Amino acid sequence: MSARAPARSTVRGGGERAVAPNAAVARGQRGSRQRGERTRESIVQATLRVIAAQGVGGVTHRAVAREARVNLSLTTYYFVDLYDLVAAAFRDLMQRSQAELGLRWSQVLPRVKRDAARALRTRKGRGQLRDALAHQFVDFLHHKILHNRVDLATEHHFLFEGLVDPRLTELAELHRARLAAPIVRLCRLLGSDAAALDADLLLGTAMRLEYEALLVPPERYDVPRLRRAIRRVLGWILKLS
Repeated sequence: MSARAPARSTVRGGGERAVAPNAAVARGQRGSRQRGERTRESIVQATLRVIAAQGVGGVTHRAVAREARVNLSLTTYYFVDLYDLVAAAFRDLMQRSQAELGLRWSQVLPRVKRDAARALRTRKGRGQLRDALAHQFVDFLHHKILHNRVDLATEHHFLFEGLVDPRLTELAELHRARLAAPIVRLCRLLGSDAAALDADLLLGTAMRLEYEALLVPPERYDVPRLRRAIRRVLGWILKLS
C-alpha cells in the first residue's frame, strides 16, 4: 500500500486558499486550549474575589462558580479540590504581587547603592536617606491601600490561613521570604549589621500597617501615622535613634 501524501494547502482559482484539514484541527485545538485557559483564569480570579470578601473559609465550588459565572462542573474540572483551587489563587496573587514589587525595587535599590556610601558618612546624610526611603515606602503602601484593597485583603487572608492550615504554610512562608529578600538587600546597603532581622522588623511593620488600613475606609486612614512609623524604623536601621 502506498504511503498517504501529507496534507497541504492548495491555491484555488481567484486566490482563495484551501485550508488543510490538519491545520484546521490544529487551530481548533489551539482555540479550545485558549478558551480553557481563559475559563481557568476566570475561576482563579473569582476565587480571589471570594477570599477578599469572605476569607478562605468562604471558598466553595458553588460560590466560586457563581462569582465566575461559569457552570459548577467547571470548577471541579479544572481543580482537583478546594485546596487546589485556593493554592492556585494564592500562587496567582503571589506572582502578581512579586512582579509589582520587583519593578519597584529595581528602581529603588540601584539609587540606594549609588548614594549610600556618601550618605552614610554623616548624620545629616543618613537623615536625608531615611526621609527619601520613607517617602517611597509610604507612597507604595498608600497606593496599595487606596487602589489594591482586594489584593491586599486577599494577601492577608492567605498569610493568616498559612498559620492554621499546614497545606498553605509553605506557600505563605515562601511569599513572605520573597517579600523580605529585597528589604534584606536594602538593609545591607544601609550598613545594617543584622540585615535579616532589620528587614523582618521593617516588613512586619509595613504588613501590620496594611492590616490596620483594611479596618477603616481608605479616606479615613491615618497616612501621617504610616509615615511616622516607617520613618522611625528606617531611622533605627540607619542608627539615627
